[in-house]
Amino acid sequence: MQKIIKSFLIILISINFLYVLSGAINYRFTSIDVYSIWLPKAKAIFYEKGLPLNFLKDSQYIFSHPQYPLFLPLTFSIIYFIIGRVSENFILLLYPLLYLLTIILAYKTILSLTKSELFSLLFSYIYSMFSPLLAQGGRLHAGSADIIITLIYWFLVFILVSRKKITNPTFITIVILISIASQIKQEGIFAAALFLFLPLNTRKKMSGILLSLLPTILWKYFILYYHIPSSFGLNLTNLQILPFRLYVIFIYTLREMLNIKNWYIFWPVFWLTVYLQKEKNKLILKTIQPTLILMVVLFSAIYIFASIDTTAYISSSADRILLQISPFFFTVFVNRLYALLPKR
Repeated sequence: MQKIIKSFLIILISINFLYVLSGAINYRFTSIDVYSIWLPKAKAIFYEKGLPLNFLKDSQYIFSHPQYPLFLPLTFSIIYFIIGRVSENFILLLYPLLYLLTIILAYKTILSLTKSELFSLLFSYIYSMFSPLLAQGGRLHAGSADIIITLIYWFLVFILVSRKKITNPTFITIVILISIASQIKQEGIFAAALFLFLPLNTRKKMSGILLSLLPTILWKYFILYYHIPSSFGLNLTNLQILPFRLYVIFIYTLREMLNIKNWYIFWPVFWLTVYLQKEKNKLILKTIQPTLILMVVLFSAIYIFASIDTTAYISSSADRILLQISPFFFTVFVNRLYALLPKR
């Protein structure tokens, strides 16, 4: 019977993959981030044959967030250089593969935690159904950056749950993954918080944070040196505005968590498991949970101190932020739920 259920779940996951693949093939992107940030920069690199300084410094393209790192547009442009022309189709077709890799890593991570193939397949399928992931996998939002950060974070979580100790190669791998995430979107550097909670000595923790920060520091120097404008920044918030911004962050995040179309009933069940089950897994308790909490605090700080309207900012990006950190909270959820289930 278990074999039949497993086969059925694999078929369902395969259907989801074909669903996002058909979206990448048949539908053009509708995400404003894709056609105003990532693809224009990739085209600029292709046409300028290198660093797109003319594009980045042109004030009419300020909506493209010129201060964002160039790793993703550069990757896209390499594809353009290989095929000899600009073609979004080749870019969009990468995203169903990113979606599939994400689900495979989710499965591998859950399997490492629970040792149950059936349970791992079931919750990998549940994860594969989240609308923000389906959208970025190919259903209208292919070409975005968030699914790539999500994939990188799944790599990080998988490394943590599948390795008994942090060896030097593992340490270097974590640094590289966080560095790449930071050069896709600036908030990717928040994962460096992980080093604070890894079972390492203080010197190695600080080394990990500094090495992870190095690409971001170099990028900031590049922006200052070439006088690249910023579409928004961080300001000290008036103390009178602070309570309102905190309220807005809480309300819009809660609203997104209750968005059944995106997450079904996942979030109410997640908070129920947090209430019912005390964490016993040391890795989850001492590393993954505190990292997740600190990342949430850092994201909240960005919304609080951003120079743009907090309401507009979080209302348009809450689903993407939750998707980015989903490897951490989904791992916590699965571990807690599995502990509640009766064992043979």
